[in-house]
Amino acid sequence: MSLVFPTSLQPNRIWKRGQQQFAPSQVTEPKLPKDKMKYVQSVIGLLLYYARAIDCTMLPALNEISKSQANPTQATLDECQQLLDYPNTYKHVSVRYRASAMILNVETDAAYLLLPKAKSRLAGYYYMGHNRQTQATKANYHLPTLA
Repeated sequence: MSLVFPTSLQPNRIWKRGQQQFAPSQVTEPKLPKDKMKYVQSVIGLLLYYARAIDCTMLPALNEISKSQANPTQATLDECQQLLDYPNTYKHVSVRYRASAMILNVETDAAYLLLPKAKSRLAGYYYMGHNRQTQATKANYHLPTLA
């Protein structure tokens, strides 16, 4: 059984040493009619609210789809359908806030030659958590207090 990926969701290619890398080319498929374009835009608006409020794991996929919402193609519509399956699969997502040691944790990632027109991407996830360092390597953290 082979997996079928929409155009922008294909797995990364492994480059050989010394091989020239290029940014992905733009899609040259025909545009969708206005009614389907409105459907794509409404799906993005609906899921953007849900992703920001409850399930932030959908935001990178929403970003990919939203870049082509002004001129959507059939591949964009397929990506919307795939993204709509995600909240249907994971129905019981919740956000829970608890008291913590108030240490700001940051996880970031950057990539180049990933998007059409040779654009780069930078993403970060910031969250409050506990200081998990041992006593021997524990640093002194001084966080500003709000008055």
